[in-house]
Amino acid sequence: PRSINILCEMETEKECAGQREEAEEEAAQMMRKLLYAIVILIYLGGFAAAAAPDLNRLAAYISARGVIDDFESRARDDPAAGESDGSGDDAGESLAPEELRRAMEEYNARIFAEGQSGMTDPWVYEQSGIDLEQYGVDDDVAAVVEIPAMSVKLPVYLGATQENMTKGAVQLGETSMPVGGVNTNCVIAAHRGYRGIPMFQYIEDVELGDEVILMNLWETLIYRVTEIKVIAPADTQEILIRPGEDMVTLITCHPYTHNYQRYVVFCTRDPEAEAEYASGGDPEDRAS
Repeated sequence: PRSINILCEMETEKECAGQREEAEEEAAQMMRKLLYAIVILIYLGGFAAAAAPDLNRLAAYISARGVIDDFESRARDDPAAGESDGSGDDAGESLAPEELRRAMEEYNARIFAEGQSGMTDPWVYEQSGIDLEQYGVDDDVAAVVEIPAMSVKLPVYLGATQENMTKGAVQLGETSMPVGGVNTNCVIAAHRGYRGIPMFQYIEDVELGDEVILMNLWETLIYRVTEIKVIAPADTQEILIRPGEDMVTLITCHPYTHNYQRYVVFCTRDPEAEAEYASGGDPEDRAS
């Protein structure tokens, strides 16, 4: 009986040893799989981090492109399409686009007559000045600015709110609406890059004589860069309307990533370039 017991004990030990080996092998396989999964996650995380700026740029491009396409489609439509039919049945609905243009021109005349006195208020830049929704513009886009030297095209929102500046360029409150005209200066600001989106990041590529194209709901205005300077954030006098001038001014933070100054590009209306543009002329010919 003792020999039988010894044999049984030996068999039991062999079984236990086999079970231990199997358990150890299973544990080793699980550990290998876990390590493999961790490596994959680290790789994917690194890829996602590296790709984030490109993905942000792509998402922003798609979003801005949709907004720009909608705006350009509205601009091509007959402005009279939004007018009242005179029956009174549309009372309380959005006003006609020409009413919006008149409101913008009256706004421009008022701030010039008042010497843009509201610019002493540090929050004035965020004010839209005009409620575009009253005129059937639900997305707050007043214009589209195109800067060929930067290969950039952005929607222009009224008021430099944080939300608007994440979506594109903005018209600073208490500066002129983007409709042109004597005694106007539409100051357009944008981030010097935002979450991987360039916006005005390459503004230093702009040179004297370059074009800035501003499309509003009624026409396309072309401006020519006439002056470039770096100013302090408090130098608001630099961006005031210049009597007798029809201007657009681009402004952004400077130096890039430090942002304690402002980089300013002053542009003056170029009627000859507009005539060439209207006739379908080559941009290279306008540049020359």
